Amino acid sequence: MAKKIEGKNGQTIIVPVEKRSALLPMLQKVQEKKGYISDKDMQEIADRLRIHPVEVYSVVTFYSFLNAEKKGKHIIRVSNCMPNELAGSHRIINAFEKALKIKCSETTKDGKVTLEMTGCIGMCDKAPAVMVDDLLVGNVTPKTVSEIVKCFKSGKKLEVKNTSDKIKRDGPIVFSPIGPYEGLKKAVELGRSEVLDVVRGSNLKGRGGAGFPVGVKWNLTATASSDKKFVVCNADEGEPGTFKDKVLLEEYLPLVLEGMVIAGFAVGSDTGFLYLRGEYKCMVPHIEKTLAKFRSAGMLGRNIMGRDGFNFDINIRMGSGAYVCGEETALIESLEGNRGEPRNKPPFPVNTGYTGYPTTVNNVETFASVVHIMAKGADWFKKTGTEKSSGSKLISVSGDCGKPGVYEVPFGTSIAEILKLTGAKNVKAVQVGGAAGSCVPKKDFNKKLGYEDLSTGGSIMIFGAKRKMLDAAENFLRFFKEESCGQCTPCRQGVPVFLEGVKAVKKGECSASYMKDLMSLSETMQVASKCGLGQAASTAFMSIIKNFPNEYKLSNKSKKEMKFNG
Repeated sequence: MAKKIEGKNGQTIIVPVEKRSALLPMLQKVQEKKGYISDKDMQEIADRLRIHPVEVYSVVTFYSFLNAEKKGKHIIRVSNCMPNELAGSHRIINAFEKALKIKCSETTKDGKVTLEMTGCIGMCDKAPAVMVDDLLVGNVTPKTVSEIVKCFKSGKKLEVKNTSDKIKRDGPIVFSPIGPYEGLKKAVELGRSEVLDVVRGSNLKGRGGAGFPVGVKWNLTATASSDKKFVVCNADEGEPGTFKDKVLLEEYLPLVLEGMVIAGFAVGSDTGFLYLRGEYKCMVPHIEKTLAKFRSAGMLGRNIMGRDGFNFDINIRMGSGAYVCGEETALIESLEGNRGEPRNKPPFPVNTGYTGYPTTVNNVETFASVVHIMAKGADWFKKTGTEKSSGSKLISVSGDCGKPGVYEVPFGTSIAEILKLTGAKNVKAVQVGGAAGSCVPKKDFNKKLGYEDLSTGGSIMIFGAKRKMLDAAENFLRFFKEESCGQCTPCRQGVPVFLEGVKAVKKGECSASYMKDLMSLSETMQVASKCGLGQAASTAFMSIIKNFPNEYKLSNKSKKEMKFNG
């Protein structure tokens, strides 16, 4: 894309104009350099992209990591998602407020530090956790707070030493042994159509939570009529209590990248994007270094592995703090330089994805699984799991247990088995699937992970006997209120109603009729919301109301009159 301008002596000069997809990276660079994006910056960027400044402003104000107004030189974000709240994040906030002599959402008088609350930052196994600028700090104590503030006052560079989770990485699929590029070599040997057959025959379903068959998605992209196609790795892991993708990106990155290359080969794409959530910015040097190794080994670039026409490379794109961008069409909108608002479907990304071209979007864990499937076969993969849920699942375990961390378990593993594995005792409830999931009471701990029973993107939060479940419901609803993109009415208006509802229930001011209205609203949101955020926003609250009736009182009538639809 270019524009013509008149130069000296009347000659015409062709000036390149960046594509709209350059908007978010440009904003991120300004943010990194100046700490905020001024009106002048927005105007200049708008001129370069030939769009209206209002469009730039709307993008800046959508993402929580982009600032339209000046904040402190350093930003401290304290995670207040459920596992962090269980671990005492409120005490950490109080400690920072006392040390900095400001309240949350304020900036110190010298302009050095801004203190904020934020959602999940991928450190739930090391809660309470904070994000200091781009650094993630776990197992924070009042002493840690003191050390961080002291660094800022003295001008010293903050050094972070996060302890490992000390969990041995073993498992039947993703954590099983495999040689370098073994899956990719097998894929190239088989050919494109055979790769699609193997993936489809494995019954692999998307590991991000939706569970759409990967082979079907890849085949639809591969057979779409287009001269250009894209592969996108969804590394925008933002579900509270989920940090498995962070472990994969830190410890098994070559596996993830190899899976993307296999996907590129199978669907006929030459360009891939790794969309990394803003909270994981500290991983960029590690990812870039690994990509360079792939290129040096001939596993990225042109004529990969010496095969003519097999061209594929991967670009890193950063998110900027928006949970909703975990939804594939919202992610694509973000890649294109827009607000991360979900699209209407159809059309689907496999036909009309990034910049209008066929696009396959898969989760980090999905790509890692594909490599093993290609190397060891579909039948090998299907030996693990259940008839309807093939393979294994990586789970992020946090909350009231002795050994939080990332585990790989076969589908068909029960909640009770997970509790035993993680050293959890005297457990009241388990939240499966993060804030968007359901709360499982003790009587149902025999339920098993699987698409036919308990489906999950990977988050397992454990609640001890003394925890108050309505507090958990309120935490989840606060999260959804903050993260809703506000695009559709059911979600935008419905979540605040549920938040008021849980507060009324806690005070004993909720009538049976009011509760029935909330149940009706929940059903409406499930069918009328545009994306999974609104559709699942009330799930945790309704499951808690159903499964823990002894923890609240209705202001009139009997709870027995309440009827729940599962």
